[in-house]
Amino acid sequence: MSDLLALLGEYGGLTAEQSDLVIRTQEGSGGSVLRTLERVIQDVPALWATMAEMTQRRCYSTPASIETLEAPLKAPGKEGFEPLLSRSLALEHLCVAQRVEWDTLCLLTVDPLPTISAELQARANAVSPTGQGRIRFSLIAPELFRLCLRLTYPTALYGGLTFAERLCVSGLVGAEALDPYEQEVQEAVDAGLVTEADYADALAAHLRLPRYAYAPIRAPAETVPLYLRKKLGVLPHSVEGGVLTLLVTRMLTEEDRLHLERFSGKAVTYQVTSPSELRALIRSEEDVQTT
Repeated sequence: MSDLLALLGEYGGLTAEQSDLVIRTQEGSGGSVLRTLERVIQDVPALWATMAEMTQRRCYSTPASIETLEAPLKAPGKEGFEPLLSRSLALEHLCVAQRVEWDTLCLLTVDPLPTISAELQARANAVSPTGQGRIRFSLIAPELFRLCLRLTYPTALYGGLTFAERLCVSGLVGAEALDPYEQEVQEAVDAGLVTEADYADALAAHLRLPRYAYAPIRAPAETVPLYLRKKLGVLPHSVEGGVLTLLVTRMLTEEDRLHLERFSGKAVTYQVTSPSELRALIRSEEDVQTT
């Protein structure tokens, strides 16, 4: 993706100052170039329109302008239908199917420099009446891409996303890049593939828990023993109605929850935060206690 910044600089899509900001931000917190551009550029749709012009692709800015989205095909030899593009391929390539125009599979992608894998080409061949399909990419900005994903693969039909898949969507990184980190997705943060904030956002959505929103700490840290706080990476946040809210940075097991309830003497619920946010909160609480 460093090629993308170079192309944007040559084309005039980014100023030198903006390019430097993208590089500094990515070096500081990690994440894909696409996600970093989304984070630091003020007018994201305009930037994606510029990238479409730069790569000579069509750009869609609204759901209405797309006109059609993922018309399912009759599954050969099966009862029912199958999607033009499987969700796994969509997440691997950060794209969704728009429609088929004769022998051309039209795809909507958030990536201005997409690649055509053997699997993607095979799918284009399979849906082409000639058996020799072509692929045409059109560009859409990140938020419209995420909306199209939700509309194309509704949870009621396709089931929920895995945590790693949610990370692909929030962090704008292809699923293939996350494959080695499937079991320990936190390692993807350490590898610089996604930011801590995106990791926390994806975890909160996956667990259907609130994302910590910087409300003041109102529960003494000693509500949970120190060794357990360190072992599980939690911090007491507040107590309301006999329920203790804890800040967490990762998935906890049912056994962990029972331990926490046993030692705190309260029912436990969670809010999700990032490791760096948690460390900053612990430092601030320690500073308060020493003053």
